[in-house]
Amino acid sequence: MCSGYSVTSVTDGPSEFYVAGAPRAVHKGQVLVYSINSQNQPVIIDSQRGEQIGSYFGSVLCPVNVDTDSVTDLLLVGAPMYMSEEKSETGRVYLFAITKGILSNQGSLEGPSASENARFGTAIIAVPDLNLDSFNDVVVGAPLEGNGQGAIYIYYGEGKTLRKQSSQ
Repeated sequence: MCSGYSVTSVTDGPSEFYVAGAPRAVHKGQVLVYSINSQNQPVIIDSQRGEQIGSYFGSVLCPVNVDTDSVTDLLLVGAPMYMSEEKSETGRVYLFAITKGILSNQGSLEGPSASENARFGTAIIAVPDLNLDSFNDVVVGAPLEGNGQGAIYIYYGEGKTLRKQSSQ
């Protein structure tokens, strides 16, 4: 299954959950959310599967506290090998809201140019407020965009989510 290819933790108030990515699980990739029970054993709370074979869904995980309140607002899940209808390996990043360890799909981000072989979502990082609007932001890498020159895209935070259009 390859669980543990990527790992992170998310918080929901006083509760902490652990997330593991398994990009080769069931051919489409999977993300598993765990908690620790009273016997100190991991228990699966929720899971989400990718939507496309070979997309490597779950290879990259990035928790984001958009509104700086110490609660994880979003879990971003990279699928850098995602293929659009016409182009291979354009990449995609899925947004999930988190409530008590349960993931709720909030849509996805794609590179503005959707360049073939860009592998958008290979790297994802939450960064402090870049545009000084009091919300944290996210940077997404597309290392093979532009015939291998690579590119990064900045997505500004807004409320408890991200704007779907990149700022550059």
